[in-house]
Amino acid sequence: SGTTLRVTCRAADMVDKLKEVGSTHYDQKTAGDIFRDIASKAGLSAVVAPEIASVQLPYRLRWQQSAIDFATALGDDVGAMVKAQMGRLVVTKRGEGKSAGGSALPPVEVRYDPNYRFEAEIEPRPQYSEMGGDWYDPAQAQRRREKVQPGYSAGRHALMHPYPSQGEA
Repeated sequence: SGTTLRVTCRAADMVDKLKEVGSTHYDQKTAGDIFRDIASKAGLSAVVAPEIASVQLPYRLRWQQSAIDFATALGDDVGAMVKAQMGRLVVTKRGEGKSAGGSALPPVEVRYDPNYRFEAEIEPRPQYSEMGGDWYDPAQAQRRREKVQPGYSAGRHALMHPYPSQGEA
């Protein structure tokens, strides 16, 4: 009847600082400067492949994104893979088969046999510890924020656009 190969995947154990939503911008920085700044603010060290670190960026905006989402999107744009791993933010060139330090990674071979069955289970990542949406209060002529706390251990998230009422927010 063949052999069953079961793979259980787990999300990286990321610090809450990587999940916090925020906004910032970078002018005339290299990708390496930006990745190191993200890592530093999260209390991590950064290991960035030299060819990625040297990519010059005239402007980069992080708007209402978690640090890890911003880093991942930046990595996609400069041809890199970004991973939080063992107290570091590791940034490698996509598809190169090398570590961030430049060492070749050993190949992993999984041979396919029609008698094998593959299955993958992915554990969900934690959601947000607090979410908020702004709404306009005409009685007070003020913008207010409606917050909910789902109780997860991750960072905060704010909805981008204000809503016309507290109920909709």
